[in-house]
Amino acid sequence: MLHYGKIFVLYHGVEMNLNEQTQIIMHRVRSLKLNIWDLGGDLLFIQENKLYKEGYNSMEEYIKSNESREKFGFSYRQAQKYIAIAKGLKRDAISASHSLEELYLLSQIPEQQRDDVLELVEDKKIDQQGLRKEVKRLKSQAGSKPHYSDSSDEHILRLIRQFEAIRKDSERLKEIQEDLHDSINNWLKSAKKQQDERIVKLIKEALQILEEI
Repeated sequence: MLHYGKIFVLYHGVEMNLNEQTQIIMHRVRSLKLNIWDLGGDLLFIQENKLYKEGYNSMEEYIKSNESREKFGFSYRQAQKYIAIAKGLKRDAISASHSLEELYLLSQIPEQQRDDVLELVEDKKIDQQGLRKEVKRLKSQAGSKPHYSDSSDEHILRLIRQFEAIRKDSERLKEIQEDLHDSINNWLKSAKKQQDERIVKLIKEALQILEEI
């Protein structure tokens, strides 16, 4: 049976609804992706500074010696993808909506063309298979002379696409702010019934957040 009103359920002592829990999950998913970027950075540091030579002949040997579930839990091939992501993408470019494979493929695209391809991915105009083909196409063009005859038009079109992306981000931000506003107010209704000092402290923080929204 469908319920068209909000359903609140106690979760760790706090009333939560579907939207609030969804936001938490999305935050955790993005945190996982950011951890992948950080992990790639750690591996890249070891690789570039040849720290693996303290006990191994190569980076591959180092990873394979630690790939068991009790240690790293990932293969050398996977490690190379993590490194590529950290090396090819900025940390703030990591989004919860991108799969690990998409992040890896995006890291293979030249920086000057990455924004355009990223826009296609976010607008669902190309899937993962299409992204893989785009990477292959761009790699095959690497080293060829750029075509400048329509450079002015291309620049205008790029600016238009960039603003459209800004507009979408703005709309997304408004939705997030509205959801956050509702979530905090609903939380405050439950929290104000409690006398615990920890909750009282969090109430002050929640009210401050509301002022900043």
